Amino acid sequence: MSTAAAIQRSPSRFLTATFMLTLVTSAGLLFWLQPMIAKFILPRVGGAPAVWNTAMMFFQAALLAGYLYAHLLNRHFSTRTQVFTHIALLMVCLAWLPIGIDPTSVPPGQGNPSWWVLRVLALGVGIPFVVISGSAPLLQCWFAVSGHRDADNPYFLYAASNIGSMGALFCFPLVAEPLLDLPGQSLAWSLTFGALVILSAISGGLALSHAQPQPLRHNTPPDGIIAPHAGAAPTNMQRFMWLALVMASTSVMLGITTHITTDVAAVPLLWVVPLALYLLTFIIVFARHPLVTSNSALKLLLIGLVLFGGVWLWRDPSGQWLIWVLALLAVFFITVLSCHAELAQLKPHKAWLTEFYLWMAVGGVLGGMFNALAAPLLFQGATEFALMMGVAVALILAARSVGRDESPTPMLVLALTCIVAPLAAERAGLLLPDSVLERQRNFFGVVSVVEDQSLNVRALQYGTTAHGMRDLRPGQDLEPVGYYGRKSPLGDVMAELIERPKTGNIAAIGLGVGSISCYPMGGRSLTFYEINPAVTQLAEHPDYFGFLKGCGANYRVIHGDGRLKIQAAPPASFDLIFLDAFTSDSIPVHLLTFEAIALYMDKLAPGGMVLVHISNNHLDLAPVLAAIAGDLGLVAYERIRRVDGSNANANRLIQAQAHMVVLARKDADLGNLPSLPGWKALNTKSSARTWSDGYTNIIGTLRALKTWTD
Repeated sequence: MSTAAAIQRSPSRFLTATFMLTLVTSAGLLFWLQPMIAKFILPRVGGAPAVWNTAMMFFQAALLAGYLYAHLLNRHFSTRTQVFTHIALLMVCLAWLPIGIDPTSVPPGQGNPSWWVLRVLALGVGIPFVVISGSAPLLQCWFAVSGHRDADNPYFLYAASNIGSMGALFCFPLVAEPLLDLPGQSLAWSLTFGALVILSAISGGLALSHAQPQPLRHNTPPDGIIAPHAGAAPTNMQRFMWLALVMASTSVMLGITTHITTDVAAVPLLWVVPLALYLLTFIIVFARHPLVTSNSALKLLLIGLVLFGGVWLWRDPSGQWLIWVLALLAVFFITVLSCHAELAQLKPHKAWLTEFYLWMAVGGVLGGMFNALAAPLLFQGATEFALMMGVAVALILAARSVGRDESPTPMLVLALTCIVAPLAAERAGLLLPDSVLERQRNFFGVVSVVEDQSLNVRALQYGTTAHGMRDLRPGQDLEPVGYYGRKSPLGDVMAELIERPKTGNIAAIGLGVGSISCYPMGGRSLTFYEINPAVTQLAEHPDYFGFLKGCGANYRVIHGDGRLKIQAAPPASFDLIFLDAFTSDSIPVHLLTFEAIALYMDKLAPGGMVLVHISNNHLDLAPVLAAIAGDLGLVAYERIRRVDGSNANANRLIQAQAHMVVLARKDADLGNLPSLPGWKALNTKSSARTWSDGYTNIIGTLRALKTWTD
C-alpha cells in the first residue's frame, strides 16, 4: 500500500473505531442500568416477579421512546442540528448523576406498587435512558452522511451496539455484582456516562467534518440502494414484517427463558444465556460481512424444526437435563437467527434507518407485553414458547414472500392459526396430563396439584419443585411429609419449641400446603405470609391437601411479600420465624440479606429462633447466612437431612432431603438442637462479604451440579 493510500485509510479507520466505541459504550450503559436500578427498587417493594416485570416493561417503552426521538430528529432536522441537539441533551442528563432513585420516595402501604415503580423509574432514570436509547440509531445516521466508504451500509454498526449489550449483560453478574455495591456501581456508571458524552461529541464532530455537502433528507430519492424495492419507500407490508419478526423473536426468547426456568431446576441468572444468544444473532446478521444469509438460515431452520420435535417429545429429561436445555437453546437460537436474517434482508435504505429501528422497538414492546401480560391470562402452562415457535416459522416464510413480491397472506393465516389452536386446546383441557388435578398460572408463575397414585402421593408443584406433599395412605393424610416431616430439620425445631413456654407466636414466610400447621404448637397461633394467592387457594382446597383445616391450627394468611408484610408485626412477636419462600427452586434474594435477617431478629421474642430453608441443587447459601450471623452477633447451625438418591420409592418422596439453617441470639436459645444428630455449627467468622440490599454475589454461591447422596 502506498503512503498516500495509508494516509487516506487512517482517518477512515479512526472514524469507524470511534463510532463503534461510542455505540458499545451507549449500549453497555443501557444493559447495565436495567438490572442495577431494579436492584435499587427491589428491597422497597419486595421480591415479587412483578417488580422485575414492571421494570422491564418500562425499559422497553423507554427504548421505544428513544427510537422515536431519534426518528423524529433525523426526519426533520439536518445532521448538524441532530449532533448539537443530542449532545446538549446528553449534557442535560448529567443533572441525574449519580444515577439512582429518590431515597425519600415511599411505596404505598397497600395495593399494587406497579404505578409507584413506574413513577420512580420515570423520575429517576427515564430521561437518561430515553436519550441514551436514541444514540444507536442517531450515530448510524451520522455515519451514513460521514463520507466513509461504508456510509451506504451503516447497519454493521448495529452489530457493535449489540456487542456492548452482551458485554454489559455478562459483566453485571460476573464483575459488577461481585466487586461493587450499589453506590459503587452507581458511581462507576456515572463516570462511564461522562465518557459517553465525550465520545458522542467526538463522533458527531467527525461526522460533520467528513459530511457530504447535502444532508440526507427523506424527500430526496435515495441512492446506493442496499435493500429490496430499490428507490422506493418501504411498503406497509415491509413495516409490518419488521414489527412482526421482532415481536416473534422477542416472545420466543422470553418464552424459552420461562420454559427452562420452569421445567428445569432453576439456575440463577439462567435468563442471561437466552438473552445473550438473542443479541448474538443481531451481531451475526447485521455484520459488515454477515456470517449467515437468509438462505443459509432457512436451511438451518429445517434442521432446527426436526430437533425441536424430538426435544419437545422428550418429556422426562431428568438426569440429562443439561443436554435437554442445550438442545432447546440450539432450537431457539436457530429460530431467532432465521427471524433476524429475514429482518436484515428486509432492512431499508439508510434514508429510512430510524423508522426501521422504530418499528423494531414496537415489535419488542409487543413481544414483551404478550409474554408478560397476555400469556399468564391465556395459558395455564408455559405454552407460549412452542406457540411462538410456530408463529416465528410462519412469519419467516411470509417475510420471504414479501422479498419476492408475493402475497404473504397464507403464511400470516398460518401464524394466526398457531396462536388460536393451542389456546383453544388448552382452554378445553386437552393439554393437561392426567396426573395434573389442577393448574393455575398468574403473575407469580405456574402452580399445579399433581398426583401419583402408584406412590400414593399428592404434591403442590411450583414450577418443577414440590412445595409440599400429602401422603395418601390411610391414616397418614394429616402427617407432615416431604421437607417438613418429623425427622426433618423442621421437625427437630418444632420438637424443641413445644417444650418451651409460650412467649410469642409462629410466623412462616411461604405457605406451601401448610404442613407446619399439623405440628403441636403449645397454644401458639400461626401466621403465614404468602405472595401468591393461587398457592393459598390450592392449599385450602378441601379436596387436595387438608392440613390447614384438618389439623385445627389457629392460623391466618397474610398476602404479600413476606419481608414487607412482617414489618407490620410488633417487635418480639414470634418464638419462631420459618423462612420457606421459593419460586420453583430459587429463593428470593431480598429475603436473605443483612437487612432482612436483622428485621426478622427484631420481630423475634427473647429466646426465639429463625429457621431458614435453603435446599437448592445449585446454590450453597449456608456461607451467606453464616456471614450475616457473624455481622449481627448471632449463632448459626445447619443440618442437611440426606436421602439415598438410588431409592426411588414412595418413602424417598415422603421423607425428602432438606437443608436448613437455624439462627439465634445465643447458643442457649437453641436448647438441645446443637446436640441432636446432624446439626453442626457454621463458621460465623468467615471472611466472605456479607450480602446486603446493596450487594449480592449469586455467582459466588454456585455449587457443582450434583445430587446429594450419603
